[in-house]
Amino acid sequence: MIYFHGGPATKGEPHSRASAGDGRELSVLLGPLDGYRHGVIPVPVRIYNLTLDRCLIESHEPEQHNGQRMQLEIALPEENWICVDAEVSNIREGYGYVAYFVNVPPDTQRLIERAIRAYSQKLIHTRDEIERDEIVTR
Repeated sequence: MIYFHGGPATKGEPHSRASAGDGRELSVLLGPLDGYRHGVIPVPVRIYNLTLDRCLIESHEPEQHNGQRMQLEIALPEENWICVDAEVSNIREGYGYVAYFVNVPPDTQRLIERAIRAYSQKLIHTRDEIERDEIVTR
């Protein structure tokens, strides 16, 4: 898994987190998700680590530069496609880059938050089932 840290000084941490119910907070949808980077022609992209304010775009080609603005279309699991304006940051040649979301409408933020919460709840439910099965088989 690839983790990118840092970013523009004006960007903060996600302002909403899904709770695991046992004190842990989950605020990322790991992916992969399908998406498109819009430009002259739409380019398919793979998206990871989706939060309320950014995501990781897997890219092996150096077609972007820091500060570049773009429009992303992202397929949320069990939701509709969303479209966000984003700014490129933290380019890692051969791996990808971070796309920080810019001026996200409240309705789109709610869809992202709901997708993260649903994903987090599935992870917690799966973990709890695995732990329960391990106790039964002991």
